[in-house]
Amino acid sequence: MPETDSDINIEGAFYRKKLLLSIIIPGIFIFLMWLVKIIEILFEIDFH
Repeated sequence: MPETDSDINIEGAFYRKKLLLSIIIPGIFIFLMWLVKIIEILFEIDFH
C-alpha cells in the first residue's frame, strides 16, 4: 500500500518532535546542573 503525502508529513512531524525532545530534555538537565553550580559558587555552599 503506497504512502500518501499526508502520511509522510505526519511521520516527518513525529520524527521532528522526537528529535526536538531528545535535544531539549538533556539540555534542561545540563542547565539545572549549571544552575546548581552557580548557586554553590554565589552562596559558598558545598553540595558534595
